[in-house]
Parts: sequence; structure tokens; C-alpha cells
Amino acid sequence: MSDLCSECKLVITALDSVSCDSCSRLFHKKVCSGLNASEIKVMELKGARQLNFFCPECLSGLKMVPTLIKAVEELRQEIDDLKKTPVMQTPPNIPVPSNTPVLNYNEADIFVELQERQNRANNLMIFNVPEGNDSEPDSDQVKKIISILSDTNSPQPRVLQTLRMELYSGIGGMHMALQESGVPGTVKAAIEINPTANSIYKHNFPETKLLNLNIQGLTADLVNKLNVDTILMSPPCQPFTRNGKQQDLKDARTDSFQHILTLLPHLSLKQILIENVKGFEGSKMRDLLVQTLKDNSFCYQEFVLSPSQFGVPNSRSRYYCIAKKGKFNFDTQKLLERLPGFESDLESFEIQDIIEDDVNFADYSLNEKILSKRLGVLDICYKTSKRSCCFTKAYGRFIEGTGSVYTENNEEEVLENIKKLHQMQSDSEKYLELAESLNLRFFTAKEISRLMCFPETFAFPDNLTNRQKYMVLGNSINVKVVSELIKLFN
Repeated sequence: MSDLCSECKLVITALDSVSCDSCSRLFHKKVCSGLNASEIKVMELKGARQLNFFCPECLSGLKMVPTLIKAVEELRQEIDDLKKTPVMQTPPNIPVPSNTPVLNYNEADIFVELQERQNRANNLMIFNVPEGNDSEPDSDQVKKIISILSDTNSPQPRVLQTLRMELYSGIGGMHMALQESGVPGTVKAAIEINPTANSIYKHNFPETKLLNLNIQGLTADLVNKLNVDTILMSPPCQPFTRNGKQQDLKDARTDSFQHILTLLPHLSLKQILIENVKGFEGSKMRDLLVQTLKDNSFCYQEFVLSPSQFGVPNSRSRYYCIAKKGKFNFDTQKLLERLPGFESDLESFEIQDIIEDDVNFADYSLNEKILSKRLGVLDICYKTSKRSCCFTKAYGRFIEGTGSVYTENNEEEVLENIKKLHQMQSDSEKYLELAESLNLRFFTAKEISRLMCFPETFAFPDNLTNRQKYMVLGNSINVKVVSELIKLFN
């Protein structure tokens, strides 16, 4: 009889399998184990295996060990305290006969007391209810109260616990947006093929099943087995960018998105959220998306929104589409440029609110070549600025149109010195000296993540370079904007 993968329940071969070192269950090595490419290579080394593998359930159990140890210690302390407590406490002002023994709890008494405490912890306490009488026993009063509480005609809050899947999950922007929204839900699985992005996702969401998988290999059967009812995704934007070739459906990078649309009729989905670059709304890919949503009875709404509308000092206009089975609690229209309920833009906070302390200026300063040849195209932000340009994945490598730079200097002083620089020879020593005095630097990756509304808990693995961080941030989403869109599902 063939072995089956414990995750996807499909047939598994010995070469493509890895067994949990704790429970011995088998998993597909490359798809279902959650291992990245480097970890798989280490496990495939000849000789003794150099890396232990634990399935998600066993790994979760191992992570609970410190908590269990602490609970055992607390229980042990509680038992010790009970052993020292007399069964009967006599008030100090009443003399105790000399022949009265001081009785201590034995072990049986201790466990009875602990059980009673646990039972009391589960009691329901109801205040301001009069004592029962002979004509209406307590039990009847309790039944009456329970009847009132369980009245189905009374208005009840609707709590929607959604099970989501992230496609093109990147560094986890959609996952963070779900958490920020406050809408109950769990990300059951995330799929991404970029190893750098996956290392960051795993660093921040170690409990989430992360599949290093080409989305074109995704099947309806696999999605349905995960039992998800919502998909959050940000497909590749290069086929639609203003600086690209704009080949639209002819671009091979749309193949995975088209594949997902072919799966849609076979999926048990209730909600979909899609993010892409501004310009997608005029593409043939968009037309295919909308037609597929209509064919599968989805109600949908399209938006073009920017973080600057939500009080964030950053311009990052993006296309969004939310779709669900059933109606939204607002009237759907053609493309909207404002969220329902947001009548006007919120005032943005100042750039200084996202600046890191003690930044090593030398690591982020602009070099002589940029200062001498590209100074005129720089977008400069100051402490009190309430705006910044969109940061792209080319930030730090190219200058024009990739994102803003920052200085601690006074804005009036900087502008006055730039006027002087325009009248000087850019290859002169005095020019370079004055340009360097502007103290211009790139934003750090942490500062950009704050502009994109990532939580303070978000972190990068220590082994990544600034270039790698800038690239994945440039491909990510604004958490605040997406969190507001997720709220519209409820």
C-alpha cells in the first residue's frame, strides 16, 4: 500500500518524503513540510542527517513545553501552600485547647480542593438577581435567565471567523493587515516562491503553514482540503506598470493569476481581496478578472486608493478589488477612489514619527556620484514633512522615481543651499563640500516598513542586506489600507 502525505493526503514517494522526528508522519519534502530550499539541501546531505524535522503539530507541542513547565511549577507551589494550611482556622482571640490537634491536608484533600477551585473558576456569576423563595426556587430563576440570554429574537453580534489563504504572500503584508483589521480570522496557508520573502515571512509568522510553491502548480483539490473561505493576494504587477512593457495578458507573469481564475469555479470561496499596481484597472487582465467574478456569482467593488488618504505620509496609489458571495453593506459602483465612510482624507502624521534613533549615517548617506549628478531629481523629506514618494524595489540602487530621501537639516536652509549648488560647478570641491553638508540619506528599511504601516513587531532576519530588504518592501502592500478593505467584508 502506498504511503500518503499527512498534509495533502496525496501519494508520496520515498525520495520526495520527510518524516517527523517526533511522530514519524510523512510529508512532501518540497511542498508540505514547510522547509525552505537550504534546509532541504542540508537534510539531503549524505551520511548522518544534520537537521531535525518536526511537523507543525509536534513543533507547536515543543513550543508549549516552557509554558507547561511553568504551569507545573505553579501547581507544585499551590500544593505546597495547601499542605501548610490547617483544615480549620481558629480566630486568634479564641483560646485553643491544648489537646486540639492541628490537622493538615493530606494529598487526597489537596487534589479535591484543587478540583473544587477549578469548578468555581467555571461558575457563571449573575449580579442584582433577588434570592429565590419557596414559590420560585433558585433553579427556576436560573432557567428563566438562561432563556432570556438565549432568546434568538434578541439582536446578536455577528462574529465571522474566516479561514484565509495568502497567495503571492511576500513578506506577510496581507497577514499583518488581517491582524490590524481586528476581523476574526486565521491564515491557514501562505504561498510564495521567492526564498528571501519566505525567510522573512517565516521569521514573523513561524506558526503559519508556508508553501514554497509555484502557484501554477496549485490545484482546486489542495485549496479545498485546506478548507479556506477567503483568498488574499497581490499578483505580479510588472505586466501593468507604467515603466514596464505593459504586455498585459501576453506577459508570462500573468499566467499564475490566470491559473487561479480557472480554479475559481471549483473552489468553495466566499471572499477575495486583490491588490495590484495603479494601471491594472485599464488592463485586459482586469476585464478577465471581473468577468470571472461575475460568472461565479461574486459581488465586487474596485478601488484606487493611496495611504495618504488614511493619514499616512506616503503616496502609493494601488488598485484593489474586493469580492464576496452575497452583498456588501454599501452600494457597489464603478471604480471608487475613496472608501465608503471616509468622506475626506485624514491629516497625515509627520515624517519624524517614523524615524529611527541612532541611525549610522555612513550606512545610508548618498555618495558623491549621486550628489554631483542626481541632486536635481531627489525628493527630499524633512522632520515635519507630511508626504513622501512611493518606495519601489529599486530604492537604494536607482534614484529617480524610486522613493524619497531624508535629512535632519532645516528645510529652509536646505532649499537655500540647493539654489547655491545650482550655480556652482558640480565637479568642484566646494560643490561637494556644500552638497555633503545637506546630510541627505536614504530611509532605513525599518522606517519604510513604518510608512507602510507594518507593526513594530515586524522584523527582518539578521542575514539580509539592505538591498534585499528594500526589494521586498517595494513589492509589498500598505497594511493600513488593506486592513480597512478587509473590514468591508464584515
